[in-house]
Amino acid sequence: MVLLAGAVADERAVLDYCRQAARRHRGAAQTFGVVRDIQHAHVRRLLAALSEPVRPPRPRRPPAVPAGAAAAVRRLAELLAAAEEARLADCLAAESGLLARLMASVSASHAVNLEDVRNGR
Repeated sequence: MVLLAGAVADERAVLDYCRQAARRHRGAAQTFGVVRDIQHAHVRRLLAALSEPVRPPRPRRPPAVPAGAAAAVRRLAELLAAAEEARLADCLAAESGLLARLMASVSASHAVNLEDVRNGR
């Protein structure tokens, strides 16, 4: 449960960053919007996997988004890379096959999104 709650918090942080970045950088809103929608799906799926209906608190402050769009996209790439590694670590630490599969799936999704962000897709 702790592993899953931590993953939800991490994924929400990336989701919140995408929301904030899309508002701040309208010209790059499509990039942030695509990742935002996928992040939203990650959060929903992870929340559905919780055995108790406890929702981790949201961060109180909006995430810091760099002033320049290119820097904001680079920051998104950093967040996705960190999330990919974190979910892979969660996969390896999972005590059930279903949870390991879920974490591996989210990690793989981050790998694809990271590649797309880095290649400007």
